[in-house]
Amino acid sequence: MNIPSRLNKIHSFYGKAKYAFLAVFALTIMFSAFVSHRVYGDSVVGTVETSIALKVDGKTKNLTTTQNTIEGALAQNNISLGKYDITEPALNTYLTGKSLNVSVIRALPVLVSDNGQSWAASSAYTQPNDILRQLAVEIYPEDKVSAELILDPAAEGTIGQKVIILRAPVYTIYVDDTTLIVRSWATTIGDILAEKGISMGVNDVVEPGKTAVSTGVTEITITRINFADVEETVPIAYQSVNKNSYDMYKGQTKVTQNGVNGSKKQSLHIVYHNGIEVSREVTSTTIISEPQTKITLIGMKPYNAGMWWDTLVAAGARWGVDPSAMFSVMTCESGGNPYSGGYYKGLFQYSPDTWAGASAAYPGGQFTGAAITDGNAQIWVTAWKVSRGGWSAWGCKP
Repeated sequence: MNIPSRLNKIHSFYGKAKYAFLAVFALTIMFSAFVSHRVYGDSVVGTVETSIALKVDGKTKNLTTTQNTIEGALAQNNISLGKYDITEPALNTYLTGKSLNVSVIRALPVLVSDNGQSWAASSAYTQPNDILRQLAVEIYPEDKVSAELILDPAAEGTIGQKVIILRAPVYTIYVDDTTLIVRSWATTIGDILAEKGISMGVNDVVEPGKTAVSTGVTEITITRINFADVEETVPIAYQSVNKNSYDMYKGQTKVTQNGVNGSKKQSLHIVYHNGIEVSREVTSTTIISEPQTKITLIGMKPYNAGMWWDTLVAAGARWGVDPSAMFSVMTCESGGNPYSGGYYKGLFQYSPDTWAGASAAYPGGQFTGAAITDGNAQIWVTAWKVSRGGWSAWGCKP
């Protein structure tokens, strides 16, 4: 019969399947533990018991806990901590099953004097810097921190320790397009800059000065001063001159000489404050070429100048009187007619006595006895007379 053979095969298969199942089960447990550790980390409650000898409020308590940290162990045993209480070792110390001594240190009153402003607090620490760190009081390296016991609780309003903060003076320094906030106990502006490693050039200026006492100062301004000596060639602008032309009619102009710019070489001393030019001084000038003046003739001759115009121009030039003004008065007085008038006659309407005196007084005597109707004589005598006293004697004015 084949039964024993079949039984042997079944028994062999069962043995193999049993060991395979156990292997898969073990792997599943290991994988689950790994995943749990990855997901929950140290927050998973361990199964290891830790014995703690706890000193709190003057007593010693023996605790057994399966918590992972001291904080968890205290919470498990309903032991509360104030805001500023601490433990030694720290609350986040990990428990491994090894027996541990733990102390709860209760916060004590502390008085903080911050630059003369006092306020009461509590801290479990004894060292001043530790106390301030726990109380989240910002301290700068330059500040001075000390501590003393309160000897007069009534005066201070509390008991315990007093932490004293002396704040270093704060300065705002403007330098190199940057605003720096620094703290220093240095007594002069120069010492502050040296302490903070801020260099000064030989021409730089600091306000207040380097030797100024720092007391009461809050802002320091440094101006970087640089110089440059350069040469440049610049144009010399030409001038424009208008000259009256008594040969050209009014409204006519003529340029008889074009204007041409000249040029010169200049040596300059330029001053910069913080890279910005604030002044420039010409230290020397060399003319390369002179400019040429533009000359424009302006017509002054009236279109109705008539026969007397050339004489008016000649007499005006001799005695420094504007021919156009003489023409205007002559036209107003007589219309250019030497025989015009009654008692007053001539181009400029003289009375007989006035004409006799004026014509006789003309320098050189060349018009002495000239007729009052002599147009040429009246023009020359009038030009001379106006050069001495203006047009006040005439009713017509230019």
